Amino acid sequence: VLPFFIPRNSFTMVHDVAFMKFPEAYGRLQRYYLKWSTERAVKKCAMIFTPTEAVKKDLKLFFGAKKVKVIHHGPLELEKCENESEVLKKLGISKNENVFFYLGRIEKKKNLKVLLQAWTILKKKFPFSKLVIGGGNGYGYEEIRAKFDESVVAPGFLSESEVSAIFSVATAFVLPSLDEGFGMPILQAFEAGCPVVCSSIPALMEIAEDAALFANPHSPNEFAHKMCDLIRNRELREELIFAGEQRLKKFSWKFAAKAAMFEIEKTL
Repeated sequence: VLPFFIPRNSFTMVHDVAFMKFPEAYGRLQRYYLKWSTERAVKKCAMIFTPTEAVKKDLKLFFGAKKVKVIHHGPLELEKCENESEVLKKLGISKNENVFFYLGRIEKKKNLKVLLQAWTILKKKFPFSKLVIGGGNGYGYEEIRAKFDESVVAPGFLSESEVSAIFSVATAFVLPSLDEGFGMPILQAFEAGCPVVCSSIPALMEIAEDAALFANPHSPNEFAHKMCDLIRNRELREELIFAGEQRLKKFSWKFAAKAAMFEIEKTL
């Protein structure tokens, strides 16, 4: 969000405009604030950066933005966990179980309702399974939390080393979001050598390309099917892990910084 007084040549990053596409997933005050701040950025900034082509398209559609440049983020390096077995024990996770991992805010926009429906389907076929839902509370948390059962582990906010420990035993990372601007946890999963199942939405397809399995965000059956495939098919998991390692090489903070600086200097 821009400060109140800004120079004429100002630049900002708009991460997404999900509040325009899914207003029901936000509080009224939050929607107003995000819409106001984005309109102001479009009006005042010499250039707006977005992390994906998908967000650029949305900015043009909803706000008529003209000066927009896409610059992919780099990865967030995972901190190695020194006491992995201790962390897993504390969370009640066993290496002998099928473990699926979601990381992000627990809120409506993240579409956890569909993930939990998919989870009900999966458990009937693979009862010795755990779903780890890591992250802080967001809009609609209480409604989502009410649907958790004993097979769902919800530890709240996780440190980077705890995230690393869970990735190390996860059958897959699952991101069922209705909308994302980028999808940073996907790159973390790639780095950790963890297969990915995610929504077939433009931003996530742009970031993951052929290194993930995609499912319709409105179809619990499709998500359950993809997750079950990864339990049954070790070769598929290994293919996705290799593809993720290769895809990760396309993302760099050094390149992002150079690309941003080039656009800033060109504008000035």
